[in-house]
Amino acid sequence: MKKENAALHHYRGLDPARRRLNSTDRAQIVVLYDHGLSTAAISRHLDIGKATVNAALRAAGVSLRPRGRPQSM
Repeated sequence: MKKENAALHHYRGLDPARRRLNSTDRAQIVVLYDHGLSTAAISRHLDIGKATVNAALRAAGVSLRPRGRPQSM
């Protein structure tokens, strides 16, 4: 998205990265994470920033998994 378009979307309240999470969104983030989705996958699925996903998980008291792929045994 070009800078002018991004500014226009933000001004009109259409920028999904700037929307506030409601309680349903926060609950869905926790459920998706508990089902094994990564924070990046949740971010793409809900069209929100990864930092927002991480913040919602921390606020819910969820212990974050280590970054990267699980090591095979």
